[in-house]
Amino acid sequence: MSLEAVADARAAWFAAPDLDARLGAVQALQKLAASWNPWPVRKEAMGHLIELIHISDHPSLRTRLIDALGAVQSLQAVPALHAELHHSDAKVRLATVRTLGELGMVFAGSVVARWLSARERTLEPPGMMDAALRTLALCSHPDTERWALELWEAGEVEATTLHLALAEVVSSEALSLAQDHLLDPFAAIPAALHLSAVRHPALQTLLQPLLRSSDLQQRQTAEALVSRHWDSAQDDVMTYITAKLYGRDVGRRARRMRVHPPEELISVFELFRDEHPADSRERATFLSRMAAIGVPELQAAMFAWMLASDRPSDIVAILRAATTRHPNMDGALRKLLAHNHPDVVVYTMRCQANLIEGHQPEPFARRVSDPRPAVALEAVRSVTTLFRDRKGPDRKTTLSGTARRVVEQMLRTALREGDPDTRANAAFAVGNLGLTALSDDLLRLHDDPEMRVRQGAAASLHALPSSRKLPTLTTWMAAEPAPDVRIRLGLTLLAALRNGASPPDTLEAVALAALQDRDDLALVGLHLSGFVASASAIDRLCSAATDPRLATASAALTALGATRRGVALEPLATASQLHDPVRRRRAVEALGALRTPAAATALVAVTRQELEPSVRRAALRSLADCPCSALEARQLVPLGPSDPWMYELLEARVAAAGGRLDVAAV
Repeated sequence: MSLEAVADARAAWFAAPDLDARLGAVQALQKLAASWNPWPVRKEAMGHLIELIHISDHPSLRTRLIDALGAVQSLQAVPALHAELHHSDAKVRLATVRTLGELGMVFAGSVVARWLSARERTLEPPGMMDAALRTLALCSHPDTERWALELWEAGEVEATTLHLALAEVVSSEALSLAQDHLLDPFAAIPAALHLSAVRHPALQTLLQPLLRSSDLQQRQTAEALVSRHWDSAQDDVMTYITAKLYGRDVGRRARRMRVHPPEELISVFELFRDEHPADSRERATFLSRMAAIGVPELQAAMFAWMLASDRPSDIVAILRAATTRHPNMDGALRKLLAHNHPDVVVYTMRCQANLIEGHQPEPFARRVSDPRPAVALEAVRSVTTLFRDRKGPDRKTTLSGTARRVVEQMLRTALREGDPDTRANAAFAVGNLGLTALSDDLLRLHDDPEMRVRQGAAASLHALPSSRKLPTLTTWMAAEPAPDVRIRLGLTLLAALRNGASPPDTLEAVALAALQDRDDLALVGLHLSGFVASASAIDRLCSAATDPRLATASAALTALGATRRGVALEPLATASQLHDPVRRRRAVEALGALRTPAAATALVAVTRQELEPSVRRAALRSLADCPCSALEARQLVPLGPSDPWMYELLEARVAAAGGRLDVAAV
């Protein structure tokens, strides 16, 4: 596989005539980003998947790209997925939570745990907390048990999820509930798996009802569990240590070792810890896999040993795989922060950010000026991990007082004094943390010699609340030599315009230049054209709306809706009758954006004749924002007694009467 294949797959996405071809291009990028390919190919393919997420404003397409990242099994995907946890669409958030679980990494688990702590859970749809709990378990997060019990007591997760999560982390919590749920036909198998995972001493007796069940799946599961052979701790651990395991499979096998008593695991560690030569790959594998087991007593023994030995390679092997906490952990990590080896300091900060709660930014801020570039870079990354979810609905940070001042000053120092990688990460961090006070610092990076730094600044401007300095952005975009930066600036302009900013005088020139640029920038150029008040811009959009390429036509249809011009009605009404359901759906959504009586009439016609459920639902939702007349509302009739979009139909009828449907009252 080569970089040319990556470029071909990316080009195929933009040239795709329909959804199937587009999904084929996503699958090709996903395969190219898989772990068996050379790193340059993987990195390029992952980068394109992430960029496609950024330019895909439709939730259904965004979720498919997020799903593709889950199969990549790379740490590089976590920061991009972290941003999607705050997307306005619940389907995107749900796909993100599930994908983070597919990655199965400690970093991914800490991201979801902090998101849960900061999130107003009652605003999330059914199923979200089940997905979050499964992700915590699959990532071996140390708070899985606490969250499982809290979410269960609040009635926010199903019994099946509770027991599967507790079985995954081999927890002895809620075993009495598991026994009760053996009588529940829906939860019986997860409950049996939970009891088996902890080797319940009365397992065979407890599973007798399942062994006599008329349900074949319950009976076969119970038979397999009671006949299972259990190895000794030493045999079990050494089989795990020597097995060829990759990615999330390591964590899954590591968690199975928790069934053994801690003292037996410690004995295995003490017996074999010096078997391999210092600094050898075999020694590092043994130490990291033992640390991944995640038993507090074992980890405490390993920490005490590594502090006494003070061998950097051993310390790093243990820190990079640590998945749990123990009483002396925080003190040990504070000592290691003063270590003279940069790798030890880097993994110490990473461990603190992922596993220790309640950290203040000062210990990390002191290291942003460290002369060792890797240490300064990790200080920025760790602060981002710690405080990324401390943002309000307005995308501004909720940090206050000393903590906020320390973080702001730390990032200003990094932007001014850091090496290129540190400056770039600091630039991205400003937006990730919602630090609006540093907006002008980002704009001053427009002439930074490093493209990655300028890209980070442009990305942060997009992530922050809409910029009011649009003329400055258009000037930067016109002079920017790198397309990867121009695309971020274009998205920033687009977000500001969609949030009500006045179009700058130079917008049409910027849009025209983008239309002649790289394929993703050309799509942004079409969207920007929707905010240009000129006949030529409308003509370009009408022409692009009939383009055989799905991405181009979809962008043009959305932009026609953004014009709020009557001349856009005819091409949108025509597109709402096309054969392709994706184009029809985009057309009806754009008709709703016009918000005119004529557009409402066209939407009523769509709801009466449309057979594709997703398109009809989009039309009804558009009528809630672009109400039809009371007379036309009488034409909105259910497809049958069990119309799946009855709520959307009622919402449209209430909007026609001049009201809004109260979701809580339905």
